[in-house]
Amino acid sequence: MGSVSFFCGCGHRACPLFEGAVLAFGDHYAITLAVLIGFLIGSLYVIWPYQDRTYHETITESELVAYEHPKAQEMRQQPPDKNRPEYERLGEVITENGTKKVEIQTVKQKLIKTRTLRAVCETGRRGYSPFWSGIIGIVIGLLMVGGLDFLRSEKS
Repeated sequence: MGSVSFFCGCGHRACPLFEGAVLAFGDHYAITLAVLIGFLIGSLYVIWPYQDRTYHETITESELVAYEHPKAQEMRQQPPDKNRPEYERLGEVITENGTKKVEIQTVKQKLIKTRTLRAVCETGRRGYSPFWSGIIGIVIGLLMVGGLDFLRSEKS
């Protein structure tokens, strides 16, 4: 019940802020939109999906099944999808009393470090700072959106 009253209080306090933003930026709709889109374009550098990510893998569960078990056969035919935070993979093949068994491991991945591919390529460069690359990306995004807004206003 406490969380409901918390969110109601947040909404009550945020309403004047929204009304103030509408009054302040109501006449400058295109400029406000251009600035917001510029920030979005500039932040793409940070959220870009093509990154070098380092994970710590932890085996949370291990199951020993027969080598010819349907699940083991399926996993041999289709490799695991390692892009998921938790996946299953085949472990060691063990021979006990003439029967082959295979270990199915449940692996949990925890993200330790992430770097964009540009940062990976420029690691050896002296004076490289991802902070300034992000600022430059935001400025380029703002210039692009401002240029598009200028072209749009000329056609109107």
